[in-house]
Amino acid sequence: MRLHLLWQHPIRATVAFGLLVIALPVWADIVLTLPNDFIEKYKNRATIKTDFTIHFAHPSPKKPSPSKPSNDGDIHISGVADELPMPAVAELMNAATQPKALKFANQMKGTGQKVSITGVWRFWPEHGGDDRFFPGMTIDITNTNPDHIFEIHPTTEIGSIETLTSFAPIPGFKPKDATDAFQRYENIRARITPGAGSTSIRMGSVGYNYVKFRIRLRENPEHDIPDGVSVFADVKEVDGETLQRKRRMVFVAGTKAETAVRNLRTGDCMLVLGMPRLNLSLVAWRAGPGAAADPDVLAWNLPYEMVILADYKDNRCEV
Repeated sequence: MRLHLLWQHPIRATVAFGLLVIALPVWADIVLTLPNDFIEKYKNRATIKTDFTIHFAHPSPKKPSPSKPSNDGDIHISGVADELPMPAVAELMNAATQPKALKFANQMKGTGQKVSITGVWRFWPEHGGDDRFFPGMTIDITNTNPDHIFEIHPTTEIGSIETLTSFAPIPGFKPKDATDAFQRYENIRARITPGAGSTSIRMGSVGYNYVKFRIRLRENPEHDIPDGVSVFADVKEVDGETLQRKRRMVFVAGTKAETAVRNLRTGDCMLVLGMPRLNLSLVAWRAGPGAAADPDVLAWNLPYEMVILADYKDNRCEV
């Protein structure tokens, strides 16, 4: 029995669907505080470019295999971004296909030299550990995967080495099931606290990075952003069953997925590999005009969007 995820309003950690009750795991909350000017700058951007001090980097990726299909082929590059000084991890997707960038990151780790890194900005409550993250916090990074909520994932450039070709399906990797993943995304509790100079978002914890699903466009892909395009779409299972309606999809400029979606029109579908992240545009709306009209919006479930990383070249709406 599949669950149709069509809600837009907050739902508590236990959700009843008729006689079916699903108990979701409970983790400690994570609180992220962001400067309001940072939110305004990046709320309608796909990527961030910043100088980055690399502390640690994996020397090689853990490749997917028949015995370990959960290995995603990424490498972690831990460190601190000048644009937002808190523990951060940059991730090189399909790292085995990017030997120059992989070698460069390892050459620069531990040197203290700043490296320019560009990639998808991402806030996601997966590796929290510590319960509060804010610019200027005490930073103690001792490995490639420190407690963090801020990622540059995937990278599009490390130093002067472009890594856009890493945005592709991951051979041998088993993405998360769409029904399971989107049920979890939709049920992340959150509370937004607006402030004069910053905004805090308290959220529950969840993982589920890469998920394979179909999208059905609700509009033509004409919302150009400085580094790509965004479009509202319905979320569908791989077999075409609708799971959730009207979610923002973000495509990074120069990727094959961005080229593909620009050739589609309202009602068209595509099979994609995507990744969730905090939707800063919705954070800004809820903290401002949304809360002014109805303070309850500050306690709605976590606002998120999907970054589309790969196109499987299957434009069927159903299988």
